[in-house]
Amino acid sequence: MATRPFATVLVRVVWLPLCLALFAFATDVAPAGAKLSKKTATIRSGKKPIQVEWFNPQGKGPHPAILLVHESAGMTPFPAKMFRAYSELLAGKGYVVMLVHYFDRTGHVQVDPRKVEEIRKHFPAWRDTVRDAVKHLASRPNVDPRRVGLLGFSLGSFLSLSVAMEKDVGVAAVANLFGGLPDELWDELQYLPPVLMIGGKKDRLVSATKCYAIRGWCAEKGVACECCVFEKQGHLFEDDLKQYLLLAPLLSRDMAEAQNRIVGFFARHLRAEKMK
Repeated sequence: MATRPFATVLVRVVWLPLCLALFAFATDVAPAGAKLSKKTATIRSGKKPIQVEWFNPQGKGPHPAILLVHESAGMTPFPAKMFRAYSELLAGKGYVVMLVHYFDRTGHVQVDPRKVEEIRKHFPAWRDTVRDAVKHLASRPNVDPRRVGLLGFSLGSFLSLSVAMEKDVGVAAVANLFGGLPDELWDELQYLPPVLMIGGKKDRLVSATKCYAIRGWCAEKGVACECCVFEKQGHLFEDDLKQYLLLAPLLSRDMAEAQNRIVGFFARHLRAEKMK
């Protein structure tokens, strides 16, 4: 498959557009008055302590669950605030949400956009950490282990698909924004759960061909796949977000559609009480 190596499209820190997108999504649809339980804890991965943040809905469960996988900005203060807002949004809809600080595994705060080989070097460790986080999430007493999903953003999307392709991990659905599967892993791809791919045709950071490649593979293998590539969007809705900043704090049509697709996708694939 003639596509660029994944590291070459993951080396720019894009925290501002992403954070604004999360803020817009969360502010627009956060459930009023929802009572959530939030706490911070530590899990182990590769003998390293990994901080995780829990967002629990009301009720004992078992609930469906989602692991949120951040992008290259990591959990620096402003991005962290927005990821937490998005986690609260999903928890308000009945999901147990775990936000994993997977950069703890390698001591990073965020990815240096100039160090391509460093990204490539540490990707396996981050992948292992996301895998360990999924297994820990599935083991929680208030979680239905048959209904665990992944939600990845940019770099987090590449990590999410890399873990979801491992059938024995048991991911039930994976939603991806502006990412794809690393080129190095295509020869190993034999399995994926239901997939949502969201991208932009004008994305110069992560080509929309990443979305089309997953869609084509899923069609060939008979895997449920929803693919939405917005004709006028760049990476993480960067142009619409400029308008959001300058004009009015309202979701654009494309941003609202992406939001609805994420919520609807997880409702279809994780909310059913009986999974096949």
